[in-house]
Amino acid sequence: MSSSDSSGGAIANLGTAHQRRLLIPLTRTVALAFAQNDLVQAMHDVQSQAEADVHDGRELEGMAAAFKVANAAHATVTIQACREVCGGAGYLWDNRLALLNADTDVFTTFEGDKTVLLQLVTEGLLTNYQDSFESMDSRAMVLFGARQFAGAVIERVIGGSVVQRLIAWGHIDRLLLDALARATEECEDAEAKGVLDALCDLFVHATVEANAAWFLEHGRIFAKQSKDVTLAVGRLCADRPSHALTIVDAFGIPDGFVEAKVAAGLTRRSGVREAPPLDDRILHSIGQPRRDPTDP
Repeated sequence: MSSSDSSGGAIANLGTAHQRRLLIPLTRTVALAFAQNDLVQAMHDVQSQAEADVHDGRELEGMAAAFKVANAAHATVTIQACREVCGGAGYLWDNRLALLNADTDVFTTFEGDKTVLLQLVTEGLLTNYQDSFESMDSRAMVLFGARQFAGAVIERVIGGSVVQRLIAWGHIDRLLLDALARATEECEDAEAKGVLDALCDLFVHATVEANAAWFLEHGRIFAKQSKDVTLAVGRLCADRPSHALTIVDAFGIPDGFVEAKVAAGLTRRSGVREAPPLDDRILHSIGQPRRDPTDP
């Protein structure tokens, strides 16, 4: 990818495989940004309470653990994907991906596979189930007992730690989707809302595709539906490349911080603007301070 390429054209000309490898992680990055905002808001609400609420505090602790796991895992996988997509240039120190990889690798080093954090997420979910158990009628209690028995059998067969990880990651994906969907619904700008709505679709289909084996094994989807999901992901990725750098610009990263030579010519537009561009409108929905439209 040369620096002379236009930003939209450079992304649009990527092969289908590269579109998938870049746009799916970008979608998850946006979801994580919205989820992080929700976490900050939840922390503010808890700290503003006159009297501490045990349930709210436990929910906040579970959210923090969930997003710590999700952010660390996402950073490691995404940086490696970017290195590979850039070919040999991705391994050059001047392009900073090797440096970023070294910086984030420490999270894997001192946290291992984050089993304890995932167990904390699962513990919070099970505690919530326990709290709701008191309100069940007789029929609901019987059904709950049946599910518990089935869960115990599965746990005995494949191991409790595996079940806990599956539950935790399913909950994390749901939190991310909830945050992205809520932000999309609350976005007041029609054009920006359209972009975010497309990201929601891609997030859902990509998540189902990534976990297709589980859905197939448990009869949640059939082979034909699994193939349709894969086709949908490809179609959504092919439809979105023109907005890729617009979405990246929405994070408001100053041009001075984009020091990688491979990114030369791909930074945001400059000059006087009569109205906030699309990336500023998406940025506003993310909840970060908006840039001055006249700021080059």
